[in-house]
Amino acid sequence: MKQILIITAIWFGICLPPCEARAEQASLALRSWTLPAGAIVTRFDPETDIMPLKPWIYFPHSVADEQRKVEGSLIFVAEKVAVLQSKDGVYYGVYRKELSSEDAQYVTETSPEMQRFHEERILAEGRQAAAENPMDESIWVPQLTGEAWQIGKDSPDVSPYTGGSACDYTIFRATDGTWQCIACIRGTSWSGKTRLFHRWEGTSMDQAAWEPKGIFYKATPGIGIQTTNDSVQAPHMLEKEDRFYLFYNSGMGGAYCMISEDGKTFEHLKGVEGAENLFKMGRDVCVYEEDGTWYAYYCTDEMMYRTASAPEGPWSEESVLRSYGNPESPFVLKYKGLYYLWQQSHVIVSDRLDSFEDIAITKASAYDGWAPEIIIDEEGNYYATSYRGGIWAQRLEWVQKSPEEIATWRAENWAAIRPEKPLPERIADSHSMVWYNMNRNK
Repeated sequence: MKQILIITAIWFGICLPPCEARAEQASLALRSWTLPAGAIVTRFDPETDIMPLKPWIYFPHSVADEQRKVEGSLIFVAEKVAVLQSKDGVYYGVYRKELSSEDAQYVTETSPEMQRFHEERILAEGRQAAAENPMDESIWVPQLTGEAWQIGKDSPDVSPYTGGSACDYTIFRATDGTWQCIACIRGTSWSGKTRLFHRWEGTSMDQAAWEPKGIFYKATPGIGIQTTNDSVQAPHMLEKEDRFYLFYNSGMGGAYCMISEDGKTFEHLKGVEGAENLFKMGRDVCVYEEDGTWYAYYCTDEMMYRTASAPEGPWSEESVLRSYGNPESPFVLKYKGLYYLWQQSHVIVSDRLDSFEDIAITKASAYDGWAPEIIIDEEGNYYATSYRGGIWAQRLEWVQKSPEEIATWRAENWAAIRPEKPLPERIADSHSMVWYNMNRNK
């Protein structure tokens, strides 16, 4: 391997250190490397950026007009690209000067060596993260089983309006034994920012192709501060003491709640101040109740929550629940004494309802979709659900896994579950795709 690195680096045009130092090169010794004149040079951060794929599209780049030296380690050499790590921790991708941009795009996207280098680095980071976040004992982990089936189509009939695509939804069993699915349909011709609620009805959770029942609700003047130009989205059902509480958010008024005795006919709940809009929030509300305390989880740029002693309020000031990862569509349930938070498909476990700071223990979302809810039928069977080109369901079971199994899964899946920087930090990172896309036309 040492000889290959040396020969390739010479062919590549990077000047090697003195011969007596070459033996140390394979162990990443710091040395002075001369970058060839005319080489395409990119900087990237392996913690926030993918390996330098399409560097002239995503990342700032420069062409060296003259030779310059970088004090660092040659840590990787592929056929037409080298990776240097400088002594201050900056990574450089150096592309052979005679490469065209099209050639280099092809090389960096398809090179097995580059992908393998990235995978091995991520695996090492995952092992370190797993070691730094050990599980104390075996825990129960949700696990998908069998194939997924579609409950509702992506574009149901929303007459008299047209168009639309199903997104966030909620599923529950009404008192007459029928199963109900209420989903937000976005992109319709309805004036309320295109979003309204549609309902399907089924006879069991194992049934596919539930019967569409048409529009369930759309923004209505006189309800809180809703107008005909207002949206409704992200419904969530909580059953408590033989009553159905259907929470949702509206763009003009924050959180609302509709109540029902049978799960079929609903009316709006009024808060302690006499209005239907209960509290301000971002979107994607999920409500959980335990021991008389109601928890409302939702997203802004971060995952937030509020508490109250009753759904009417008064609700507390909002607090940050989780700062990392995608904050959309939180869902919380309790299993065998622990609380499980679905952060999209990522599952985080905690012994508290107001703190989910650990890294994920698994991924579990039907059909690999979005906004998952976990449903328990009348026989105690668990189902994972999601939306992705329609509403989907899939059987879910609970499997006990050891700390070692959790650590192995975290390491092997670190690329998918590693916490992202909070949004303000990602935007401030001059090497991130977000920053570059925002500034490339300035």
